[in-house]
Amino acid sequence: MKTSTKVLSAVISIGLLSMVQIAPASAGKQIYPASQCVKWNKGVPTPVLNSSRIFNPSKKKDLRVDCPILHENFNRKTGNNLDDADIGIIDQNNHRNARCWAASRYQIGKKLFTSSGGTRFTTGFGPHEQNLDFDKTTRRHSQNWYYIGCIIPRTDHGRRSGITYYSGKD
Repeated sequence: MKTSTKVLSAVISIGLLSMVQIAPASAGKQIYPASQCVKWNKGVPTPVLNSSRIFNPSKKKDLRVDCPILHENFNRKTGNNLDDADIGIIDQNNHRNARCWAASRYQIGKKLFTSSGGTRFTTGFGPHEQNLDFDKTTRRHSQNWYYIGCIIPRTDHGRRSGITYYSGKD
């Protein structure tokens, strides 16, 4: 009797485990190091890397970068929006604020289409990190890509401004 009870318990346990649905491994917000950001073109300064953070070394030019956000839910349907995005900025320029925007884009032929999650600015300056949070950015086409674009102010009195991280969830 004891053996049949153990066998029955094992069969029931296996049956119950087979009914459990496993959630996707990456069900939350994705966080990226600032080192994933790329400078916009050859006319802007090359960022300096420090512990996966990037800083603007130039005393004369602002740094323009785009920070790509990978699709977590890429099922080729419209309506999968970038629901949440933010970026960490260190703004040490006393005269200029950093400016960042979240965007969703797609291209058909030579035409580029954009949907924006709004533009955010840093307030004040100092060595502390400021978090800029963005609204939902709409996905309007199956070939959309997402990114956060930023203009990081130039070095001010030897103090560099930069990006520490960025994140997104679609």
